Amino acid sequence: MAQDQNSLVNFSQLEPSLDRMYEIGIRALFINPFFDTGTRLKKTEVAHRFPRGAFKGSPYAVYDHMSIEDDLLYESDDDYIDQSSAFKDFVIKAHRRGIRVVLDFITNHTSHDFPLQKYYPEWFLYKEDILSLDSPYLSFADVGKGLPWGDAKHTVIPFINGDFYWSDTAQLNWEKDLPPAPNEPPNNPSLRAMFDYFITVANYWVAEFGVDGFRCDLADRIPQEFWVECISAVKKTAATYKQGVYTLDGDSIFIAETRSQDRETLHEAGFDFVYSSLAESLFDNRKLKDYLGSISGEKWLNFTDTYDFYPDSRLPESVYENISDNDLSRNSPAYWAIAATLPGLAMMYTGIEKKILAVFLGSKR
Repeated sequence: MAQDQNSLVNFSQLEPSLDRMYEIGIRALFINPFFDTGTRLKKTEVAHRFPRGAFKGSPYAVYDHMSIEDDLLYESDDDYIDQSSAFKDFVIKAHRRGIRVVLDFITNHTSHDFPLQKYYPEWFLYKEDILSLDSPYLSFADVGKGLPWGDAKHTVIPFINGDFYWSDTAQLNWEKDLPPAPNEPPNNPSLRAMFDYFITVANYWVAEFGVDGFRCDLADRIPQEFWVECISAVKKTAATYKQGVYTLDGDSIFIAETRSQDRETLHEAGFDFVYSSLAESLFDNRKLKDYLGSISGEKWLNFTDTYDFYPDSRLPESVYENISDNDLSRNSPAYWAIAATLPGLAMMYTGIEKKILAVFLGSKR
């Protein structure tokens, strides 16, 4: 959670912004991953865009799905804060303003040193060369040959959009859409246990903190059977915890990141919203026509900067006050106007609203 390019914001520091969010019409707050991340193969400075300590590795290289990152536990070097209590209080205050709180749900991959890898090595895939598509998958039988099946240093990296960019993450074996290799990947005999683990994770954030839903990373790469079971179970949990200070209205909203051709399958699995690459489509007439043709009514979410779909730039663009009114960059007011008027819901990165307010409402806040 970045306040600006030189500092981090924890939950107690974010609270004062809730009134402004509500005032400008925001009714759901999606928070990027704040979980503890692993150390193996960790990236420390991505393209030198972030100050040291502000971006320590991919936030999607999750070490503990039911934790809060250590860097958020301090107001200053000496002032420790119980972030579990702070986050619960933040959710309560968001609910009092009618704002939902949505978290990232990362099921396709973990960190390479994910603790359960020691107990469930079959949840992962292994190669001698984890950065090669030509290196074959290893199986349990290869252990007797001295090959590193089960070794966390050899857990396969996700191959997404044609590269191994997220090299500090380890691919989970969902037996679906796995990285290419010259041989078939081994089965995961503990797939049922993996289902149960991730359903427990989602239920934890709903039952313990009253979280209102999840944006599901790479949802199309996960079996439909998992989503059917997970969404049903979590929505039941949300309904159970409707009373008191928990979920805003007794429901849990599920949002799928997906390729547009998978949208119907994900809707059938129970997703409330799906989104794809509006960002990639806006400046290509053919792609934009295909994108607009794929929008599924009110169940589509328009994200103004889906930067994962940019092969040359994986980072969100900076937001500056001096962007010209006719600028056509990925965070321009014109870009937002298109996203906000398409069918469905619109989502934007924090900070972009400053320029939007300045251009459309004459506000300088």
